Amino acid sequence: MDVSKPLSPYSFLVLLDISMNKIQTVKGGFDSCPNLRSLTMSDNLIREITPFMFQKCKQLRMLNLDINQITKLQNLHSLTNLQELSV
Repeated sequence: MDVSKPLSPYSFLVLLDISMNKIQTVKGGFDSCPNLRSLTMSDNLIREITPFMFQKCKQLRMLNLDINQITKLQNLHSLTNLQELSV
């Protein structure tokens, strides 16, 4: 799933839930959603989170990656407002 292009018209998006969609890979990033505060991608088949996927998500407070196949999670230091992380 390439999220960069489909989400570009939704720059004011605050909450996004793409859980339970059997997503295996997430290409691109959430650069076009700088106002995103809550992102749920749980219960998918995601194996990897690319290093700079959330780089522009400065407002992100909740990130839910539960029930996936992620073995490595890195470069979340840009998420300075993150309050809740579920893996």
